[in-house]
Order: sequence, then structure tokens, then C-alpha cells
Amino acid sequence: MHPGEVIQFSDNFYVELKDPAGAATTEVLVDPSSGTVQTEPGPAMMWNTGTRSAAIAENRARQAAAAWLSANRPAETVGTIEAYPGYYTVDTQVNGKVSGMLSVNAATGAVWYHTWHGAFVAMEDG
Repeated sequence: MHPGEVIQFSDNFYVELKDPAGAATTEVLVDPSSGTVQTEPGPAMMWNTGTRSAAIAENRARQAAAAWLSANRPAETVGTIEAYPGYYTVDTQVNGKVSGMLSVNAATGAVWYHTWHGAFVAMEDG
């Protein structure tokens, strides 16, 4: 596996892991003070099925994310979306800039906002 998108937040580094073919496989967090690496809580731990079959297509996941943001965090909009085995992860934006992240379950459409990152600092796509 190799890193894909890396986002620095105030509370951690978010790192997307990709397989040799370039498909996203899971997400990990890196503690900025200790360097400890752990599987990202929530969707990466609970929704990652290990398979690419999805009952909900990307466009429906995008709609679910947009509806959830409209109802719960109206200043944020849907940014980029990445498919993982069993779920999608969405970078949320404010005024066209990354601000946060949420995930959409690929089987149920449930939305899980990532509250553990803190404020966006910087981003690099590997």
C-alpha cells in the first residue's frame, strides 16, 4: 500500500491508503506529536467491508452528503468524494476550500461526520 491524499488538521494527519493499482483501501490517522498510526475511527473501522460492491452509487452518496450538510452544517458543501470498500469519504468545503470530512455508508446511505480532525491546515495529494 502507498499513501494517497494526506491532509493536515489541527488534531492529526489524515492519510488515505491505496493499493498497488491506485484504489483507495482505508484511512489512517497519524498523531502529530507521537507519530502513532491508527485506523481512522468510525467508517474506516466499522464500514470497511473489504469489497467494492456498493448498493449506493457515488451520485447518491454525494446527494446524501449534500442533504446532511444542508441540514446540519449549512456553511459546508460537498467537495471531492472517494470510494472505499463499503463507504465513500467526502472532503467538505467552505467557500471552495477544504474544511472537514464526512463519510457515507455504501449500503445504507447513513452519514457520519468526522468530528475528530480539528481545523484544516494543509493538503497534499500523493
